[in-house]
Amino acid sequence: MRKSALHSVMLLILLVGTVFCAGEAGAAAQTPYAVRGVLDATGWSMERDGDIPLDGEWEFYWNRLLDPHELNDPSSLLNPSYVKVPKEWRSYTIDAKPLSNEGYATYRLRIGLAPEELHKHEALYISGVATAYRLWIDGILAASNGTVGTSRDSMIPRNYAKIVTFTPDKQEIELVLQVSNFVQRKGGLWAAIRLGSEQQMSYERDKRVTVEASLSASLAIMGLYHLVLFLLRRKDKSPLFFGALCLLIAVRTLFVGEALAIRLFPDISWEWGAKLEYLGVLLGIAMVMALVYAQYPGEMGRKLRNAAVWISVCCAAAVLATTAGFYTRLMLAFQLWILLCFGYVAFVYVLALLRRKEAAGSNCVALFLFIAAAVNDTLYYNHVVATGDSFPLGLVGALFMQSFVLSRKFSRSFKQVEKLSDELAIINETLEEKIKERTVQLRQSVAGLQKANDELSQLEGSRRRLMSGISHELGTPLTLIQGYVNGMMDGVIDPGDPKYLRLIYEKTVHLDRIIGDLMELSRLEARQMAFLFEPLPAEDYFRHIYDKYELELHSNGLQFEWSGLGTAEESPESGGAIAVFSGDPLRVEQVVSNLLTNATKFTSAGGTIRMELRYEPEPGSVVLRVSDTGEGIPEEDLPFIFDRFYRGKGSKERRAVGTGLGLAIAKEIVEAHGGTIGVESEPGQGSTFYFKLPAWHESPGGSLEGEAG
Repeated sequence: MRKSALHSVMLLILLVGTVFCAGEAGAAAQTPYAVRGVLDATGWSMERDGDIPLDGEWEFYWNRLLDPHELNDPSSLLNPSYVKVPKEWRSYTIDAKPLSNEGYATYRLRIGLAPEELHKHEALYISGVATAYRLWIDGILAASNGTVGTSRDSMIPRNYAKIVTFTPDKQEIELVLQVSNFVQRKGGLWAAIRLGSEQQMSYERDKRVTVEASLSASLAIMGLYHLVLFLLRRKDKSPLFFGALCLLIAVRTLFVGEALAIRLFPDISWEWGAKLEYLGVLLGIAMVMALVYAQYPGEMGRKLRNAAVWISVCCAAAVLATTAGFYTRLMLAFQLWILLCFGYVAFVYVLALLRRKEAAGSNCVALFLFIAAAVNDTLYYNHVVATGDSFPLGLVGALFMQSFVLSRKFSRSFKQVEKLSDELAIINETLEEKIKERTVQLRQSVAGLQKANDELSQLEGSRRRLMSGISHELGTPLTLIQGYVNGMMDGVIDPGDPKYLRLIYEKTVHLDRIIGDLMELSRLEARQMAFLFEPLPAEDYFRHIYDKYELELHSNGLQFEWSGLGTAEESPESGGAIAVFSGDPLRVEQVVSNLLTNATKFTSAGGTIRMELRYEPEPGSVVLRVSDTGEGIPEEDLPFIFDRFYRGKGSKERRAVGTGLGLAIAKEIVEAHGGTIGVESEPGQGSTFYFKLPAWHESPGGSLEGEAG
């Protein structure tokens, strides 16, 4: 274990060194730099050379909010200062006096572009502006974040990354930026503004959003999984603390970097966003200390654990009770406290390693990843390095290592259960022999025989209940996966055996499919799913779906038939109009696909599946019916056919593949469109699933011929 941990640490150091070397190499490239408010990028091609950090000397007007008209007015006598960007205000001096991080100011920068950049779609990526701003590009207000003000009462803080697009029509562009801050410890432009093509900036933002969303989702899933483990076995509290830690950091990840939580929930105030960011770290420290104590109570002092937890909780309470203007100034103290806690945790892990405690080597590697990320963030947020916020990445690595440790622990527990089950089987065999002997002895007495019979029934019932309970606990897909993995670890199963790898993969795919369908169904039920409604011509739309699936169904040996409304000329009763409904084309197709898949599953080769489209004038709706000649559905199953995980007897007997959620999802989508869904069936005669959507008639030119449903 210690040898493996050493290899992991060496690999991590090599990767970190490679990143820093790459960073130094990138820094060596000659990039434009602003001098006295002008950045000359006339020799820079965005397509060839990439984006530009707008670093250097910007014009600076302290405690003045000037718009482009005032700055360019020849009659105004302005005396600008020139300051280096990015930096906080407190690093500037005017008239030999350092500035405060509270106040307001105006920045201006003129940028000379290469001729080939004219009339192209360009973009600015703005991330670190504390804590409200307004931006003009060539005199046009292009973006704002929060409300710029001259006092704490007049400003509204807002700070999350933005991409501002524009199209330059001349070689020199002017940026004017008003900034105000009265709410936190740092003010001004403390992170570089980057200029590049719209495609480059969008790609970089999408990449960051994808990474942060993936990290947060991974942490949330890990957290919920371990909380469930704790609920199932509350004696061991390690999964509780570990799960809570994962959820706390998952929430924090949503409020740093791209601030995804602000994008998803724009009504969250800046103050609460900052509080949740700080609380995620401070309460996370309390969970770390509790987790380490649960792992190694002999190496960590109980009193020190309690003191660390209470101090972290008190710091979190201070964050809740005060404003950002106060607790953000305590960041350095918070960071020193965090490093002190991790120093003590490192001591505990090293001590456990020296005493050869279980999983101590893996925990040391996890701690190294955690501390490396924490040190980097401490230096980054104090503007010593410009590597970015790496805490989520380091934390995910550490938490995955911890998850492995806990999983191995549970795997060993299951191995112990198997051992106990074997011992129980031996005991049962011995018990049966003793019962036989006692039965022979008690045959001479009727009363004695009855008593022995009663005891035997009680013992047998107890044994069955015990075996049933054990079978239930071991009978989940997760238990099966862990059993195979445990067998591979013990050498019983060849790790390269494709049979077992395929079994494990199929179980994980099935679990992943259930989780994905449950997430989609939950979002549909909570009405949080985004639908892109548009008017759709019913005949053309559903005929297109039929054409798409026709070849697939024919290849399965099925007859696939279509019956539609016909064209406007073919339907005289419509007066030359066509039936139109409002729907999300992808989601409606998902409903049809689910119904066709369901029909295919229960229709034997040579059978027929039929799609039939009808228009009902009262109250105005289109009806799509999907019929099959399959085995049908028993009458007692019909009321429950759209319930979650419900499968009728026929489905169980045929071992139909699926999660049992497809029809439930279809029902939610149809209801979200204001429609209804149903089923008609007779055993042995096939089934017909149908759904109705509100519709109306339109003339080919688009005029309304009837009322919408």
